[in-house]
Parts: sequence; structure tokens; C-alpha cells
Amino acid sequence: MNKDQYVKAVLKKLKCTKARKKEIGKELAADIDAALEKGETIEEVISKMGAADMAKEFNDNFSEEELKKAKRNKLCTVLVIIAVVIILLIAGGYWLLPKSYPIEHGGQFREEEIKQTVDTVIACFNDEDYEALRAMCYSEQMRAAMNKETLDQAKAMVGNDWGEFQGIGNTYMSKVEQMGSHVGVVQVNANYKNAAVTYTLMLSEDLKLMGFYIK
Repeated sequence: MNKDQYVKAVLKKLKCTKARKKEIGKELAADIDAALEKGETIEEVISKMGAADMAKEFNDNFSEEELKKAKRNKLCTVLVIIAVVIILLIAGGYWLLPKSYPIEHGGQFREEEIKQTVDTVIACFNDEDYEALRAMCYSEQMRAAMNKETLDQAKAMVGNDWGEFQGIGNTYMSKVEQMGSHVGVVQVNANYKNAAVTYTLMLSEDLKLMGFYIK
């Protein structure tokens, strides 16, 4: 892991706004450069600082206002992105106005069932059980995309060596209603030994996989 990869790994774990992340990124890069100038290797610096420990230290010191602001911004960003995706994939060129609600608003989706589905999808992805993933897909198009070549390419965009799966962190849920159809949208932060990964899943009313995004 080089300096840029380390800084990126720390920033992904932070529960703060983009502006604060930018400031912290500059601070971390400067600290690493200073250590390197003193003769330490990048491996020694990273081992001493620790991505998870460093992120926890920052998160523990963020104000309550900063944490709330970051959570609101993140949820709003997810809803805007999903609204655009729904228009492109479902609207078929019609002018529509999607409505977004939190899962607890009621209706077709149950939070516990969604969590179980998300856990299963991520477990199958980690185990490279593509047959099981295809069985969970909503459409033929999704099933065709659930193959080793396509998913390996998506995985490589995050990093070449994620390492062992550590567990799931923060989970954000919402639902989008459009033309009488409902889509559940879930964003999950998952931790691996060498990477912090964000999954975004789109689920049909019967919890079939309509979208699967990795970053």
C-alpha cells in the first residue's frame, strides 16, 4: 500500500463531510511525507499509523454536529443518484418525478428482511458464488452481468487485494416510488483487511437484485 492508497483507505472510514475529509487528507499526506523525510519507510509509517485506528481516532473526535451533517449529506447524495438511475432505467424516456422515503415510512419493505438480503448478497460476492447471485437477480440483464469477469473488473476498480472480509459497518436504507413501482435502495460500508468498500444495492419489492454497484 502506498501513501495515496493509505490516505484513501482512512478517508473512506471517516464519518464527516467531504470538506473535512479533504482537510484531513492533506494533514495525513503531510505527516507521512515528514516521516519519510526522517528515513522511515512507507511500510513502517503505515504500520505505525494504522488505517482503522487512525480513522477511529478521527471519528471519536468529530463533533455531534459534524457527524449529523455528514449523515444528512450522504443520504441526500444517495437519494439523488438513485433518483437519476431510476429515471434512466425505468422511465423509458417519460418525464417522471420519483419520490424518496425512508424505509421506516412503511410499505413493502421490511428493514430486517433487507438486511438479511444484503448480508446474503455480499457473502455470495465474497465467496464468488455467482450462480447464487444470478438466482437473486430481478432481470436477465442483471443475471448476465453477474459473472466472474465483470465482477472482477468492478472489484479491481477499488483495489487489487482487498484482503479478508472484516464485516459490515454503516448501512443506509431508503425506498424510491415511481409510476407505482417501488425500489429499495441500500448503501452499505463494508470493511476488508486492505480496503474499505461501499456497496449500493437496488432491490425490487420481492427483494430481487435490480442493481449492484461497488466503489
